[in-house]
Amino acid sequence: MSGQLQIAALTILGGVAVFVLGQIFLKFVIEPLQQYKEVKGEVSYALHYYANAGGPPGFAKEEERKEASEHLRGLASKLRVCRHKIPWYRLFAILGIVPKVEALLTASEHLTGWSNEVYGEGRTISKRRRIIAECLGIEDVH
Repeated sequence: MSGQLQIAALTILGGVAVFVLGQIFLKFVIEPLQQYKEVKGEVSYALHYYANAGGPPGFAKEEERKEASEHLRGLASKLRVCRHKIPWYRLFAILGIVPKVEALLTASEHLTGWSNEVYGEGRTISKRRRIIAECLGIEDVH
């Protein structure tokens, strides 16, 4: 009888261990990857939604420029956070699950630059949008 109890106890402990390890993997690997995908989706949205933000004075209202600038800078920051939240980031980049660190930082830099340029003439916004899209693997940016 004690042999059966030991087997039952080991089965329960094994099940608990698998559950705990699965939850750790979910919390520290899967969730950060999902957060990156959400940020990428937000960037894709911003590439389209704020395409006309910036340009000559009078082209967009001041409150629209302010909103665009703040949102774009926030997205640049969120991208950088993703890099630090995802364990083994470089491995996932090699596997093509996330962009390479350099590409992620370039996209972040161009989002920040676009954020600043919203208040200027907006001469390089379309170039910045294209670079951001290329770095993050976002298609259909016009």
